[in-house]
Amino acid sequence: MSHYYLKTKYKEEGSYGSTEEHTLYAHHNLSCDVVSIYDEKGDCILSFDDTLDNNILDAINRLLWAWNDAMANKLTEGVEYLDNGEREKIFK
Repeated sequence: MSHYYLKTKYKEEGSYGSTEEHTLYAHHNLSCDVVSIYDEKGDCILSFDDTLDNNILDAINRLLWAWNDAMANKLTEGVEYLDNGEREKIFK
């Protein structure tokens, strides 16, 4: 099977309102259907099975586009608000 090696640029807010540009790298391993994402240092920051339904990338996209109807405060199917216990796990 084959592999694809891709890259893209993204921006991140830096100090004092500056903007820093970074490169994100992807390795698409088609022999095992896994995509791995790497930062500029070569560290793998995310790896997922790209043929699996409801993989981590699908979940991230749901969280990014969480409102089906923002005016009515209606969440997209599969997205829920955290309860107090869950918030405490994140914001200790």
